[in-house]
Amino acid sequence: MRYLTNFTNVVDLLFNQRQCQSNLSLLEVSALPPASHEPLSSSLDSALPSSHQLVCALGGCHINGYPFPQEKSFLDIAIVKAGWNDAAVLRCAPASLRAINTWLGAHAQDIAGARIILQIGNYESIRGANLADTQGHTINEALPIPSTRFGNRIGKNPFKELIKYILVIAKIIMGRSPYNSADFSEKLEHTFTLIRNAAPAEVIVLASFSSYSRAVNLCRRLLNIDMLRLTQRFGFTWLDSYAALQQARRTHSNSLFIDTIHLSESGHEIVAAQIADHWRQQA
Repeated sequence: MRYLTNFTNVVDLLFNQRQCQSNLSLLEVSALPPASHEPLSSSLDSALPSSHQLVCALGGCHINGYPFPQEKSFLDIAIVKAGWNDAAVLRCAPASLRAINTWLGAHAQDIAGARIILQIGNYESIRGANLADTQGHTINEALPIPSTRFGNRIGKNPFKELIKYILVIAKIIMGRSPYNSADFSEKLEHTFTLIRNAAPAEVIVLASFSSYSRAVNLCRRLLNIDMLRLTQRFGFTWLDSYAALQQARRTHSNSLFIDTIHLSESGHEIVAAQIADHWRQQA
């Protein structure tokens, strides 16, 4: 019966992608009560006031711009687009949820009144798509992530990608966690609790980014549902960067990625514009 339920859930996800995209569309929910800091200007100027802006980013390697210089990251680009060129920036990246929670426990007083950006889930979903279980064993080590070839044309073996996709579905049906961490939801809830207790001005949760791999994207769509549910519950702000990147792929082709899972400079620009637009709307 459990396997049948899991199979039904997977089928529902695979054949109702449009509905899933709708559920993961841009959702604006009330932010936490602002801590004491200068209010944002209501000016129509595209540049927002930069004084007393503290931005804290927690999550994966994209926060540091990987594999590009840090100033090419979506975070730094968004800050520049918002006109906060002299903003103070705190980063905890690249880091797992466990490392983030440890960092938050030690730096809670440093992020009071900050604008926090959470960019998480990419690492967990990548490991999940590679079918690494919680004991660290990988059952498809013969299926490496393909590398970039011929500029923006990403070379990959479709047959291997199909096998990986089928194995991910089988893993979910068998009741095994599709993520690297079987207790991802519990760790994420603890992360959200630590952030809320630190009294930030706002918390933006970015959906786990889309990728070039169908197997990775399956895991990320599942993971984004969990993240959206907690984001709503805690009253944080959800920005669906997954949907934004998927939509941009229709015009940018594969130029949004430098390999199967990492964003190109164009990909970073897409996410940065989404964040900067949100900050402008709050002015």
